[in-house]
Amino acid sequence: MISDLSIWAELVDFGRRLRVAMVSLEQLPNGDTRRLYGSVTWKESTDIILPDESCYSMSMTEAQRLIDRLWDCGLRPTQGAGSAGQLSATQYHLEDMRKIAFNK
Repeated sequence: MISDLSIWAELVDFGRRLRVAMVSLEQLPNGDTRRLYGSVTWKESTDIILPDESCYSMSMTEAQRLIDRLWDCGLRPTQGAGSAGQLSATQYHLEDMRKIAFNK
């Protein structure tokens, strides 16, 4: 039985490339545990639609872990408008400005 998937990401080649590893644990009948490492295999195809067996699927929790690891490596969404911390700081600043403006 395969247990929870761990996803690791790190910057390599002086920050020019990203290395991603997927590691899962398998509990053996004798009680031992072994690690299973995922890999990507390239296949040639002329089809536009990807067949189910060639696609890796993951749970939403595992996908969140991947996003968190990518964030830790400094990657941000292209369409993102800043981090939650930046947004929070902006909201506090606007609240202060409203107090100043409406108290005068």
